[in-house]
Amino acid sequence: MPHLQNTLQGIKCVLEFPFDHKVHLTCQDITFVPDINHPQHIEVCIKKSKTDPFRQTALVTTTKSRSNICAVSTVREFILQTQVYSVPTPLFQFQDGSFLTGRTLASNLHTLLDLCGHYNTHSHYNTHSFCTGATTTVAAAAAAAAAGLPSWLIKILGCWLCDFELLVSITLHLDNMT
Repeated sequence: MPHLQNTLQGIKCVLEFPFDHKVHLTCQDITFVPDINHPQHIEVCIKKSKTDPFRQTALVTTTKSRSNICAVSTVREFILQTQVYSVPTPLFQFQDGSFLTGRTLASNLHTLLDLCGHYNTHSHYNTHSFCTGATTTVAAAAAAAAAGLPSWLIKILGCWLCDFELLVSITLHLDNMT
């Protein structure tokens, strides 16, 4: 589960706009260690984060896993299929040249929820669902639930407004697909 959350947090970091290569993720911010052909982990350089009051650069490391949704393998395939320019361009860019924003991510999330049969849930699920932190990760909620903490307490501790049980069950389902 940590691999999925690190990937989602990385996506969450590109949501401010207009695009500024000094702030937002570019292909050049992804480093494959030891190299792109045989990566053991990736390092994502988060240049600035609105949740960091000091606006310092942070390096997020995600290790390779055997999961079907391995973040390292997914990012590797994405980078290999993406045209990398010498000039920094947005990491997540559509064919028309526009880049991923909070609005487009939320719209796609709502469409996927509708397709999964979760109609009229748009006010409960938004890009905040991708935030991470000690008590707000899906992994932390799953661990707290497994430890027997009641749902109402997990919601309070994690500042969850949405139905976190659904997010936990989806994440556990994806994790068990390996």
